[in-house]
Amino acid sequence: MNVENISFEKLNPGEKLPKSKYKGVYAHLSDGKYINWVAIKKYKGKQYRKTQSTERAAALSYDKMCLSFGLEPVNILVRK
Repeated sequence: MNVENISFEKLNPGEKLPKSKYKGVYAHLSDGKYINWVAIKKYKGKQYRKTQSTERAAALSYDKMCLSFGLEPVNILVRK
């Protein structure tokens, strides 16, 4: 994996964390200045989480978690 291709959103002091447009995806602050995106799925009393560098990748992870539990995906991998 090439580390140079990973881009992180930077948060300026006093700025609020952005809201996600996807279900189950939340912004998380790491090192006090870089934004990571976390996909959180609760299933049968347990919480599953996956951290990604982009919002879209976190939404895709959330959909894959839904599929692994036998549920319908809700963000990107929806049926048309």
